[in-house]
Amino acid sequence: MLLDTLAAVCSGEQRYGVMPSKLLHHFRSVQTDNGKPAKRSLSKREMAVAELITGGMSSKVIAGELGIRESTVQVFRRRLYKKAGVGSAVDLVRWMQAMEVGND
Repeated sequence: MLLDTLAAVCSGEQRYGVMPSKLLHHFRSVQTDNGKPAKRSLSKREMAVAELITGGMSSKVIAGELGIRESTVQVFRRRLYKKAGVGSAVDLVRWMQAMEVGND
């Protein structure tokens, strides 16, 4: 029953007076189904760096875009990898794409 309800809510159906976006927001704010932190746990700057990484930019280019040092970008990159539980930019891209599912 729970899986049926979750599937219905994820497809946009309203169940038990809970709006799908509110339910999805709650799940994303806690953690993903694999126990890794959800994208919402990223700071604004981490999110900016993550989005530029997913755009294929190097740390040097990201530093120029954000007006920060390349070493600072590397710090953000390590933090992002740790929070997402990944070890590469490719894995971070996959993680970011997975977090986009169900966004409001």
